[in-house]
Amino acid sequence: MLTHTSSVAIIPRLCICDTDSVAIEIDSAGELPSREQCVEEFSNQLERTVERLRTMSIGALEREDKMAFAHDVIQLCADLARKDAQQSVIDVAHVRAATLADQLLVIGRDLLTYGSSNSLVTMSKTLLEFRRTL
Repeated sequence: MLTHTSSVAIIPRLCICDTDSVAIEIDSAGELPSREQCVEEFSNQLERTVERLRTMSIGALEREDKMAFAHDVIQLCADLARKDAQQSVIDVAHVRAATLADQLLVIGRDLLTYGSSNSLVTMSKTLLEFRRTL
C-alpha cells in the first residue's frame, strides 16, 4: 500500500528523459524547478496515466491489488491538493474500475490548481510508479 507522509524526500538529481520517466531536474542546491515546469511535468504524467487507465481492460483493472493501489494514488493526490489549498482532508470515494481514469483526472486538476511544486513533483513520481505497475 502507498502511504503519504507530510515530508517529501527529494532525489538530488532526477532527469531521465526517455519514454516513461519523470523529467524534473533539481539543481545542486536542492531547489525545485519553477512551478510552471512542475505543472507541465505533472500534467504530462497525469495525461499519460489517465490514458493508460482508459485503455486497460476492465478485468485487468478490477484486480483487488490494482484497485487498492489506484485508490491510494487518487487519495494521495486529493490529500496533497486539499492540504495545499488549506482545506481539510476528505476520503475519496471508492469507484468502479471503469471510472478510475475520470476520478483521477478530476482530482488531478485540483492538484494542478492548488498544488505546490513539492506536491506536483511527489505526484509526478507517484503516477509514474503507478503506471509501471499496471
